[in-house]
Amino acid sequence: MEEVLNFLEVLQYESRPIVYAMLSVFSFINKEVSPMLLFYGVVLAMCSLHVAQMRYTYRMRTHQIK
Repeated sequence: MEEVLNFLEVLQYESRPIVYAMLSVFSFINKEVSPMLLFYGVVLAMCSLHVAQMRYTYRMRTHQIK
């Protein structure tokens, strides 16, 4: 049971930037466009890219050390 919970935690952790990116895309393609929706879509896109870049950098560093 603990392995399943660990898998679910990892899955949720790894999918978070993808969910943020999908929400930002949704805010851009939404038919009812408002300035606030566009602003938050841009913020979500930037956060998603930043988190993905931080994870990539960290993983590259840890794999080079080992």
